[in-house]
Amino acid sequence: MRSWLFALIGALAFTVASVPVWGCGVELWSLKVLSDGAPVDFSNPVQITIAQLIAKQPPSRVREHIRQSFEQHVYVVHATLTEYKLENDEDFHLVLEDSAGNTIIAEIPAPDCATNVRLARVWQDLRQNLVNRYGIPERWEYPDAHVTVEGVGFFDVIHGQRGVAPNGVELHPVLALTFAGASLQVPTLTSVQNRQGTLDGRRTSTPLKYFDDEQTALRACGNGNVVWLNTRSGIYHFAHSRWYGISRHSAYVCKSAADASGYRPAANGE
Repeated sequence: MRSWLFALIGALAFTVASVPVWGCGVELWSLKVLSDGAPVDFSNPVQITIAQLIAKQPPSRVREHIRQSFEQHVYVVHATLTEYKLENDEDFHLVLEDSAGNTIIAEIPAPDCATNVRLARVWQDLRQNLVNRYGIPERWEYPDAHVTVEGVGFFDVIHGQRGVAPNGVELHPVLALTFAGASLQVPTLTSVQNRQGTLDGRRTSTPLKYFDDEQTALRACGNGNVVWLNTRSGIYHFAHSRWYGISRHSAYVCKSAADASGYRPAANGE
């Protein structure tokens, strides 16, 4: 079932949101979000170790390279998720480590940086589930958890990133993530096809319900229980705030649901 989903991800191009200048990344970005147009085999994930990944030969001019043969495949890695954080380019930056202490980076981009609606939904679910488990990663979080990660191979420019491999190899983007004893992975093809709403922070599936307008939210949540949630930062604003109802990448949600999902209010009660 998952192979069909990955194949569909690769085949369907659909722009889900405009990209603000302060948001998504720039360098090699089309490779990182699979919008470069080069083929990727989503149907046959390759089992591989971190030691094998860091032994791969990077392109001679990484900063200017087009997708290499190695980068046209999905890889499956068993490792320890030692730390992760929300980066300035909106990616969730994950550091994966093996028993020998070798590390690589894996990245989950922001859904509204995608140009493929189903891929955006995968990233939305992965990020939401991580937030539900550990909270908003505004600072470095240290799960120290055994995981299985599936992602597309990618060579990044080395610039002092935390956990970077000696050859710059990454899993970027991540397509599935499974914790030992609990699953955080891509939804089934059926659930993706049946999902209602858009992926720009206006309406998604449970566990957190987003509302298109305030009146609908008030009817569902009750008076005094509606806030305006920035789905990128994880910060919500109250009705008296100057940002309420106007800031970008935001939606009306029930405060109780936002609190239960690990989101938090803006400073000074705004």
